[in-house]
Order: sequence, then C-alpha cells, then structure tokens
Amino acid sequence: MIEEAEWHPASPRAGLSVDLSSDGDRGVLVAVGEVDAETASVLVSAGLAALARADLAALDLDLSQVSFIDSTGIGALVAIRNDALARGKTLTVPNPSSRVMEVLAITALDTVFVAVPTGLKEATTGRSG
Repeated sequence: MIEEAEWHPASPRAGLSVDLSSDGDRGVLVAVGEVDAETASVLVSAGLAALARADLAALDLDLSQVSFIDSTGIGALVAIRNDALARGKTLTVPNPSSRVMEVLAITALDTVFVAVPTGLKEATTGRSG
C-alpha cells in the first residue's frame, strides 16, 4: 500500500489524459488515450492518489476511451488493484473499450476487473449469481 501518492496531470504529448471526479464516496477516474510503457505511470499515479483519499471507498476506472493497452498497462491496473485491496477499497472497470476488454479477456483478468450487470450475467450464463 502506498501511503502518499501525488498525482500530476499528464503532459499533452504523453498520449494519455486522466480526470478524477467523485459522487459521494465513489471516485471515477476517466482515462483517455493509450496506456503503454510511456503512459502507464500516469494512470498508476492518478489511481493511487485517488485511492489515498480518505473520502473515497471505491474507485471506478473508466477505460471506455482507451484505444490501446499493453502489458505495461495491465501491470498498471494490477498495481492499482493491489493498492485498493490493501486499503480495503473496491476497484472496478465498469465500461472498458473493446480493446481493453479484449486484452483483459486474453489475460483472464476480465473477471477480476470488469463489473458485469446482473441481468447481463444471467443472460450470458443462463444462471443467476
């Protein structure tokens, strides 16, 4: 668990921008662009800073506008998740882009990160739960 995390917005040439908003005790971190070796640290810094906030109990990573993610980006998601677990906070990726979903599925991390609405889960599996 990172005790102190300081986040600074990415420079325009970095290829990734992130923006944090909150609704009550739930934060939403929106990422736009590419998450790769050059930009993953931006996502990690922003995610850890959000999780360090005492007023947030949960964090949604909105990756719906991420056009590319590589293994370094997956490592960034795992680092953020590990910090969330260490802090006793919830982390989800509720609406990943098709590219992010594809990489999460290939790495078998789709069930770890992606929140599937109950109705959709029942429709695709034929069972509830």
